[in-house]
Amino acid sequence: MFYAFFLFWPANVLPLYLLACLLQIYIPLNILIRSMFFGSDQYRIHKIASLIILIAVLVSSLQVVLKEGWNIYGDYYLMFLGSAGFDVLSHGLKESLVRGTPINVTKFNLNISIAQLIAGFVLSPILLAINKQCVNYPLPPLSNFKTAAFHEFYRAYFVNGMKCAFDFTG
Repeated sequence: MFYAFFLFWPANVLPLYLLACLLQIYIPLNILIRSMFFGSDQYRIHKIASLIILIAVLVSSLQVVLKEGWNIYGDYYLMFLGSAGFDVLSHGLKESLVRGTPINVTKFNLNISIAQLIAGFVLSPILLAINKQCVNYPLPPLSNFKTAAFHEFYRAYFVNGMKCAFDFTG
């Protein structure tokens, strides 16, 4: 689950259009990794389509990163790609282990939900502490907190995020 840290961190820094492009990498990675390492049968057309998507995502996202500056987004770009690979590999491995074992799906999903909630509570302050030092938030109220105490910044970030998430006025 540690790879999730390296997925969330770049997701907070990369521009939205680049992140949307990079998220498409999961489609070919899922198909290619499962067919290579776990013996999952795929139709030839699925393998060809996943290869085309993989090439398209890498070419288009790399053009954006090189155009806007490798020194700004390069490390985050590579971190996201590596973490996506580990994410798909981890999910495939877990699925291959669980498939042969009868499980109580309700209990299994509850345990996963609790683990994700705990990981979110643990990782969120760590990521925001790093981002507070590395990212310039251009809009108030977060732009005013560069020198403020972390708990004030965290509270403003949380309140602003909740307002944004639940603002249905448009």
